[in-house]
Amino acid sequence: MKSKTCCNTILDQKAENTWNELLWQAQKGEQQDQNKLFEALSVTLRPFLESRLRGWSREDKDDVLQETLITIGIKLERIQTNPHKYGIRVLRNKIGQALRNPPHKRMVSADANDDPLSTALKQAIELSLSHGGLGNDLLDDLAKKDEIERIQAAVEKLPPFCRTFFLGILNGRNRKELWTLFKALNLGLKRGTYRKRIFDCRMKLVELLET
Repeated sequence: MKSKTCCNTILDQKAENTWNELLWQAQKGEQQDQNKLFEALSVTLRPFLESRLRGWSREDKDDVLQETLITIGIKLERIQTNPHKYGIRVLRNKIGQALRNPPHKRMVSADANDDPLSTALKQAIELSLSHGGLGNDLLDDLAKKDEIERIQAAVEKLPPFCRTFFLGILNGRNRKELWTLFKALNLGLKRGTYRKRIFDCRMKLVELLET
């Protein structure tokens, strides 16, 4: 029994070393190395996803997995070790969000070249975080806090793509960087389709905030 446990420990250590090597290579910034990490994560995270979202369509499950990988990509520089364990935590969170907010009929709309709402969202949250209550009117601070919490609650109700897009904006990623991440994980994604989905996200968020 001790020998078997010892062997398992050695195998676990080898697996972690392999994951760490993939992580360090991906953090160097080369797209092909990042793709290797995403591909490895996609293969190993898929069974966990399938077991938790039984009965869901392939398309909806793919969306959850893709948004998980994009979230990992957004925070890639912050991961210190074992991206697989980190990926499992992110995936669990994404699955929980998906189960709380099941997918609805997909929206299709006009294109958009700018993204004012996501910029406003970032500025609003940054403004909220920059106020510690000193030298400000208490009621104004409470009003700001209530508004930010309302925005955050609305974002949580959005589909996975939208939540991940706004997460990227709030983490300081620009639209070009986010496009690169989404494109790397969905080679068939067209720029026009990407922009349409962002436009839909903004309109859906406005709709939630107005209700």
